[in-house]
Amino acid sequence: MSLEAGKMFSNIIYCVGIVLITTRSCFAYIETSNGTGGVSCGNHLCAPGATCTTNLTCVCDTAPFDSGNGYIKCLSSLYHSTFILNDPILETYDGDHGNLLMPCRYDITEIANNFFSDSNKLSGQCGLHVRAFNAKNKGKFYVHGVDAAVRVLFNTGVLFKMSVRKYGTAENGTYTYHVNATDGLFNVDGPFENDTISYSDPTTGLSIVECSIDKENNLGIINITHCGICIYFRPYDVVLKRNQSHIPGLGIGIDKANVPLFVDNGISLALIPKDSVDAIAMSDIPPVNASNTVKLLYRAFLGNITQNNPDPNPWCENATVTYSNANTTTATKAFDGCLWMMRSPIFIRCYDTTTNGKNIMELFDTCSNIFIGDVNCADVQNKINSTGCNTYDSKNTKLQKFMNGDYC
Repeated sequence: MSLEAGKMFSNIIYCVGIVLITTRSCFAYIETSNGTGGVSCGNHLCAPGATCTTNLTCVCDTAPFDSGNGYIKCLSSLYHSTFILNDPILETYDGDHGNLLMPCRYDITEIANNFFSDSNKLSGQCGLHVRAFNAKNKGKFYVHGVDAAVRVLFNTGVLFKMSVRKYGTAENGTYTYHVNATDGLFNVDGPFENDTISYSDPTTGLSIVECSIDKENNLGIINITHCGICIYFRPYDVVLKRNQSHIPGLGIGIDKANVPLFVDNGISLALIPKDSVDAIAMSDIPPVNASNTVKLLYRAFLGNITQNNPDPNPWCENATVTYSNANTTTATKAFDGCLWMMRSPIFIRCYDTTTNGKNIMELFDTCSNIFIGDVNCADVQNKINSTGCNTYDSKNTKLQKFMNGDYC
């Protein structure tokens, strides 16, 4: 196979996928799917190309699908990939993991790379900026959607820009995807309008961005083929929850052949891969001696991200103010003393009946200010006592220690 043919094959198979029922331009629409595709693996279904191990785990271990995540998307090892699954747990480009225990919007990645024609001719430069946002159901946080800004500057001088949002939830195995797109705008914060994005390069006729639904595998896809970029999103099932057969989450694949330059904007959580220029390892992120979860949350809260997702949580912005006043020592103490409440689905379900997690985020921010600001420990203890949640999770030793004043 020639280099040109191989490049085109790679883009078609690895980015777009094998089975696509619906492919369309990006514009405002709502669509559903209820597919049952994939190899059965315990209580779950694997992604196309994945295999089920003897311990009932979906893995991408067979060439050419030997990289990626076995529950969302298997890719070629010639791709950089980052994923957010279920709890939600972020897997960085380098395979490090940390929990994104927050009902907030946050930054994932920003890159610049090459645009290639079907004949593998360098025809322009691409830009991509991706953010995601979580929501809350009962006592659980989950990935609710993804925002992407795309820019292509062609060698001819023609400039293409667009921003797209894809989000949704599932109920009893029926997945719902909402898509909004804005033409002529490169801004990951939107606004996300009702424009129809069907732009093709006037010189080559190449389509730039496609919004697709893999209905068999219940995946919403934003495919920027000639930039070597593909984004996957599967909604969380608010009814089936742990019994959801297709694991929910978000994935991003970036073809290394497009020579991506990862931008260190200081807030991206996927970090810069170790084999890239100016790589950023998890060990480089402060607080140095903290867990990966604390490192990622601290970085997220310092990001000052616009909270304009559906049903936004205003206390996410308050956390930004709180942690911007912290140093690594006080921030570590705040996480040590307060993060337990974001880890406990039982406690969250008791304390917070909202859909956007406003109450639990307010409590976490107030608790953090015991160590960063001027809040008294008793004030937070009284908040918890007033709801009766101080005894709701009797097995939560950290809750009991906090109520006893051990962290204060």
